Amino acid sequence: MGLSSSFIPAHDVAPSEDVHFYRGMNSAVSSLDVSKPDFVQKVSAARVSKYPPFGIVSYAQNGEDVLLWRVLRDFRDGFYIDVGAEDPTRNSVTRAFYERGWHGINIEPVPAHCDELCHERSRDLTLQVAMGDRAGWSTLYEFPETGLSTLVEKVASRHRSKGFRFIERRVPMLTLASLWEDFVKGEVHFLKIDVEGYEAQVLAGMDLAIYRPWIILIEATEPLNCECASREWESKILGAQYEFVHFDGLNRWYLGEERSELKERFDAPPNIFDQFELAATVSVCDRLAAAERDLKQIRASASWQWTAPLRAVRDGVFRLVKRFQKNQPANLIT
Repeated sequence: MGLSSSFIPAHDVAPSEDVHFYRGMNSAVSSLDVSKPDFVQKVSAARVSKYPPFGIVSYAQNGEDVLLWRVLRDFRDGFYIDVGAEDPTRNSVTRAFYERGWHGINIEPVPAHCDELCHERSRDLTLQVAMGDRAGWSTLYEFPETGLSTLVEKVASRHRSKGFRFIERRVPMLTLASLWEDFVKGEVHFLKIDVEGYEAQVLAGMDLAIYRPWIILIEATEPLNCECASREWESKILGAQYEFVHFDGLNRWYLGEERSELKERFDAPPNIFDQFELAATVSVCDRLAAAERDLKQIRASASWQWTAPLRAVRDGVFRLVKRFQKNQPANLIT
């Protein structure tokens, strides 16, 4: 999983539908009593089609799950394919969906990650294989605990020159076409591809005229930098009746033309109206709450009550020492 510099647009022009929305609200103010509940309801209803009524805990590294949830929130039992799934929780695009009853297929050739996925995702199908343009075997350059593992020797050599160490493994390779034929029985709501420079070969292994995921999101920058890497493969997607709908600084997003009713939900990046929480923040809050509970239990224990006089004496001694030190000349304090 590559890393990219943060993308901060300067003085972006507001989307035209947002301009019309707020102009409409402004022109309506003179004729509406904003203190009445029906006015508030109309303003809220104008946005309900774009944003979800409640948010998720986001595990993905770049907010991908937040945007996917905004677009696909109406489906309770959806299906995903994650090529380059890596960890079942950390930086996972699919974890939030799995927690809401979704399931899918994880493609992960790194043994440690595959084992973790099998252990934590019992409803998913997890395959320890690589995806490519043919069936057979290939060499995986595994960079442990980095998210940089790749099938591209040139990319691996570049990482090695920067001090990263890899392990070479021979891994079986399948195509997305064979995966669809063998394991997919219905709609695929999103296909995520993160393969560190091997995107063109993965896409070459399927016919998008036959196999139609609703949404395709592909990591579209060079590994470890923000240089665009989509020129080699984007035309295949666009030529198969998919529309480019979003770029988040790391991934390029495509929507099948037959799903155009969902396009407006891609208009804005993840933001406050999505009502999401970051998994790292939730984890810290949970640990703090657990520590507070433990502290309350300690303070309520008999031993804490029995030792209260001793703590009072200790605190009194500390105060006396500090007062004495404060009143002494500096040259007498050693």
